[in-house]
Amino acid sequence: LARVYLTRGYQNFGNTNDFEQAVAWSSTLITEGKHALLSNYADIFALGQERNKEVIFAVMYSTDALVNGKGNINHSSFGQDVSRLPGMEPSGVYGKLKPVNVPTRFLHTLYEPSKDSRYDVTFKRLFTATVDAADISMGDTVLYFPPWDSEWPQADMEQAGFLVVNHHEYYGSPAKFLQFPPLWKFYDPDAGYFVNNGRRDYLLFRLAETYLILAEAYYQLGNETQALLYINKLRQRAALPGYEEAMVLSGVDVNTILDERARELAGEYQRWFDLKRTGKLVERVRKYNERAAEVNQIDNYHELRPIPQVEIDRTNHKIRQNDGY
Repeated sequence: LARVYLTRGYQNFGNTNDFEQAVAWSSTLITEGKHALLSNYADIFALGQERNKEVIFAVMYSTDALVNGKGNINHSSFGQDVSRLPGMEPSGVYGKLKPVNVPTRFLHTLYEPSKDSRYDVTFKRLFTATVDAADISMGDTVLYFPPWDSEWPQADMEQAGFLVVNHHEYYGSPAKFLQFPPLWKFYDPDAGYFVNNGRRDYLLFRLAETYLILAEAYYQLGNETQALLYINKLRQRAALPGYEEAMVLSGVDVNTILDERARELAGEYQRWFDLKRTGKLVERVRKYNERAAEVNQIDNYHELRPIPQVEIDRTNHKIRQNDGY
């Protein structure tokens, strides 16, 4: 409900108190004490620990195939296949990775790897051999992605003895199989390689997003102090030891909020809604999504989705298709 009020507050058909309502409902959820931020960001996604105090609403999956439906496929939706590399085999060790939803290079640059623990929770940067192969023993490093802000010199890469892919090479080097660090916080080792039916719960709504809703609503009400308070609570939670104060932000605007939502909620299926709600969809896709910018296939009409033809037919065409489709 807080998210709905926040969304409507941006619209010309919204009510004047929508942002106040977003503050009220999200504040209630935070202060009533039924949920709490975990002290360690990594613990939210730890295997077997999905049902924790931070999770407000989850879609629950099971180890029982009879009741698991098609299962949770998040584990395979945000990565790429490493099985063709030397010393790798199709197995559950690294899950079933396929490039369905590919993170932009820009997403990586939002993190400060030396300060923000979310970087290495979100992305997998080191792969070791799962089987023995020519000149490779199981456990040897096969693939490594240096932190995006600490690229390796060419000479070091040539002497490494394993494949090293720097940030500027993601997606653009056929010789390196278009490698990039996959999103890893949904990893499910029990799903195997040849099946999609993951058994981990899907975290639909967690308290950290409530903090971000509250921060955004306060910002829209002109209260930057309170907005920063709730953003910085998340940033300090995410800080690597000794960097708690270095992670504190001193200013906030819509782009600051969108950047923080990207860091905190990467891969949690909120991005299109965030960009649409704030009126930044076309601007930021063109600016930060290299593939979209290349083909130039994003336009203002994409802020609405197409209406299924079957729904239009059911109304005898009283409903009109959205412009552009």
